[in-house]
Amino acid sequence: IETHIDTHIETHIETRIETHIETRIETNIETHIKTLIETHHRQTGSIRAQLLLEDWETALKKMIRVIPKERAELERQESQHEHASAPQ
Repeated sequence: IETHIDTHIETHIETRIETHIETRIETNIETHIKTLIETHHRQTGSIRAQLLLEDWETALKKMIRVIPKERAELERQESQHEHASAPQ
């Protein structure tokens, strides 16, 4: 059974690597993430949330955003379009 579970986990991880990309947390979503953690802490009293909030800058540096590769490509294209459309 353990071998089957290990194989399943490895397959899942390999699939995620093939279909997703890890990126830094952008400034535009940083506030949203912090608000979610603050709300979670307020509603649950989570010690983990409290520790993250107490040293937010360090916690933020350790966070990554995992998104599908297709979404990353769309965001890249949108960014290029916005940059090209911006007045010079």
